[in-house]
Amino acid sequence: MNLICEIFIKRYLPSLRALITKKLIEKYSLTQTEVAKKLETTQPAVSHYLREARGKFVKKIENDEEILSKIDEMVEMVNAGVDKVQLLKFFCEICKILRRKRFLCEDCGLGENCNLCWSGCIWK
Repeated sequence: MNLICEIFIKRYLPSLRALITKKLIEKYSLTQTEVAKKLETTQPAVSHYLREARGKFVKKIENDEEILSKIDEMVEMVNAGVDKVQLLKFFCEICKILRRKRFLCEDCGLGENCNLCWSGCIWK
């Protein structure tokens, strides 16, 4: 059984990083090396995000306006050098949106009648 956080980290975190990477480069004309420093990753990882070798769920989430709005806020925060704790909390907020919208359900394995994620009962 996969924990909800495991599903988010394996499936959606790389896609969020890919979208953040693309937006940082498009909006601020940053180099891959500059983006890597801001995201505390490597330049090769940034290259993988740009080539979509990582983040295979980008297409699944990039059409959701609520998620894209949160990603845009996060891009501003990353570029401004906001505290790491604030960024981590923001990833949790995006995960809550994904859970509420049942993005993680197909990977969870608990079945259609499960309301663990979207009810929010244990993550208030």
